[in-house]
Amino acid sequence: MPLTKLGATVISGRPGSKFVSAMSAEEKKETRKIHDEHLKMALGMSFDLLILDEVCAALKYDLVDPDLIRKAISLKSEREIVLTGRDPAQFLIDAADYITDMVCVRHPYERGISAREGIEY
Repeated sequence: MPLTKLGATVISGRPGSKFVSAMSAEEKKETRKIHDEHLKMALGMSFDLLILDEVCAALKYDLVDPDLIRKAISLKSEREIVLTGRDPAQFLIDAADYITDMVCVRHPYERGISAREGIEY
């Protein structure tokens, strides 16, 4: 993994085998447990930069404890915290120093191309 070659610690969430809308309640519960454990692990480490990729969606679909995210963003005065994903919760917007809103202009899905492993998920 390129980031680990640069000395970064990468803690991966649960590999996506399906979209959240297709997950059972038990799968969502297990996914949240894994995400919460990984975030607790990350918050217990020494770091200068914490990237929580797609955390906005994880919050929206209740796949991560909001209090853990609040704890992470409380560290922003000491460290850089990057959160990605659509539809950020209001408390994330309120805490943010930067907000970028990416807008889709064109997407292969519009031409009937389904989501591809390694690209969209």
